[in-house]
Amino acid sequence: MKALITGISGQDGYFLSSLLFKKGYEIHGVIRRNSSMSNGTLSLLPEEIRKNIIIHYGDLTDAGFFAKLLGQEKPEELYHLAAQSFVGYSFQNPASTYDVNISGTLNIVNAVKDYSPNTKMYFAATSEMFGQPENTPQN
Repeated sequence: MKALITGISGQDGYFLSSLLFKKGYEIHGVIRRNSSMSNGTLSLLPEEIRKNIIIHYGDLTDAGFFAKLLGQEKPEELYHLAAQSFVGYSFQNPASTYDVNISGTLNIVNAVKDYSPNTKMYFAATSEMFGQPENTPQN
């Protein structure tokens, strides 16, 4: 099985790549162009896992990048974990946050639809996008 993980350098990407490696997956990860394997939690992965992750440098806002990547790799599974997740930044830079979180996700969905339609996609998000709940706890 082949999996593609956006946001692989984050906390969830760390745990997911460890799990998928143990299950024998071929793991591809997308990292921003200005990042590296030494950034984020990837550097904390055991060398045995790190050396088996195929890294693709790209940007969520680049539809062409995802079209080409999904057309070439055609992963069975895609885990979309990447986002601009800092709440304070999102209020200071709403257009950038929209581009990354909304347009970026749409780029991935369209690339799956057009270039790798058999790929199963998982999209992770945060409850913070809904704001403060009126009643707590939520269940």
